[in-house]
Amino acid sequence: MKVESYDPRIIDQLLNTAFAFSQDLIIKSNEYARIDSRTNIQECDAKIAVSEYYETITASQNSNIANKMVSSEINSLPLPTFPNKGVSKIWLPTEYEMSITPNWSQDINHVNRMNDSETEKMNQNSDIDLGQDIDDDDDDDDDDDDLDCINN
Repeated sequence: MKVESYDPRIIDQLLNTAFAFSQDLIIKSNEYARIDSRTNIQECDAKIAVSEYYETITASQNSNIANKMVSSEINSLPLPTFPNKGVSKIWLPTEYEMSITPNWSQDINHVNRMNDSETEKMNQNSDIDLGQDIDDDDDDDDDDDDLDCINN
């Protein structure tokens, strides 16, 4: 083979590759034999497995030049343009409007329509206890008294 020197690990790598390839072919051949209701592998099963292997290898390889030609044809087409104020009665916002407008809306009407049982369920699921006194500072003075003065 006219190879003067090589890494000794190459022999192990070639043996591993040959073993994996042979194992795959034997597994496929065994599947074809089982399809034909046989327990032993025949030569025709191995031929089908080898031909399937070569068909999948050659079918998956695409020419780089062909891919470049197809992509250059597709990329040469101009993109469609849209007018600034809308297309077919659909208003498209400008970049500035999209940057300052939130992409969510608060459904206040839904909150107002909720009945008492729904709000109680929401309060039970939250960590806030609404029945406690409002006292957010460290002094002994109860802040609820201050609210009573304001409300009266």
